[in-house]
Amino acid sequence: MDTITVKKIFTAVLALIGFSVMVFFIEEITEESEPNGTDIKSYISTDGKKLGPSSSSASLDDCWQREPVQIISECLPCKEFDIKAIKAKHCVPTGYFDRINCTKSGIMTVRPCYNTKALRNKSSFYTFFLINFILSIAFYIAVSSRKAHLEQYAYMRVNQHFEP
Repeated sequence: MDTITVKKIFTAVLALIGFSVMVFFIEEITEESEPNGTDIKSYISTDGKKLGPSSSSASLDDCWQREPVQIISECLPCKEFDIKAIKAKHCVPTGYFDRINCTKSGIMTVRPCYNTKALRNKSSFYTFFLINFILSIAFYIAVSSRKAHLEQYAYMRVNQHFEP
């Protein structure tokens, strides 16, 4: 501890602030230069052929809106990376996605999951927190008033003890 000086601490703080600002600007630059999400994706048909990105890849991505689907995996949670960094179209609205198979075209793709059960789990935590917060305030008020009542009772008892 004796070797650490104010000058060294000040330099370290300035370096951390500089690195933070640099990371912020690099993140902004890379976010702006990101390719569109449909350019990166590849699609796999049911017969095992890999369909690469093409001009019709946008129509392949939303085949579930035009044709019947078979749900392979229902309401899987998205990774934080998919939501924040990639900003995947299927993850941003709800944070959950369905892995589906479009039956006519045979394309496996993903879509946002709007299943209320999976979304309810997230909102039930906030409900639980709110109920506990309200109960904490109510019990704090009850304990404070009980404490004040007992202190007043003890003061009266002491006062009666010393009166002639």
